[in-house]
Amino acid sequence: MRYSPLLVILCIAAALTPMLMGIRLVATDKDYIISSFGRNNVYENLPDADERASNLLEYLGGDEELNPLYYNPNEITHMDDVRHILDSSNGFLCLCVFVLIMAPVMLTLASEKAILAKGLVYGSLASLAVIFLLFIVSINFDCFFLDFHKIFFSNNLWLMVPGRDLLITMFPQAFFHSALLRIFIISLAYSISMLFIGLVIRGRNVRP
Repeated sequence: MRYSPLLVILCIAAALTPMLMGIRLVATDKDYIISSFGRNNVYENLPDADERASNLLEYLGGDEELNPLYYNPNEITHMDDVRHILDSSNGFLCLCVFVLIMAPVMLTLASEKAILAKGLVYGSLASLAVIFLLFIVSINFDCFFLDFHKIFFSNNLWLMVPGRDLLITMFPQAFFHSALLRIFIISLAYSISMLFIGLVIRGRNVRP
């Protein structure tokens, strides 16, 4: 019982890490983003889409400002909101990874590998459940996309006008649908990996 708070914290970290990692990997994958331009016929309307994407990713990484020649004031304000969300997501990810590194060390030194196994198993199962539920909800992607923006954005700047706001040309809804599926796949891989590690640790712990 003495370690129950650590078990809860470990479970939460194990549950959140896969999805947060998936978001980070997809949001910063320049090759994936640029490859989507060809699939979505972006270059027909934006021949300089690659340069725009490079500027956008550098901005999201905090390395430079958005070029006003590429983005209008509404788009810049919206991307500032996006960067705050991604920064918060990355902050939570760093915290979760820290827990996943330190908790096993502390529990191993305290000879409490059973708690370590429970934390990884329970957390990964919770993560798998969340991924499954989100996948089911996202089948109606239009509603999912709308509700997501209503929850995470406090303004309506994400409601862009085709022709005026070129962000929607670069990133049509088809891109976000594909990106979400990619996040699910990455998250699923991390969850299954943690579940496997937890089961291995539990198996070794009960071995005579």
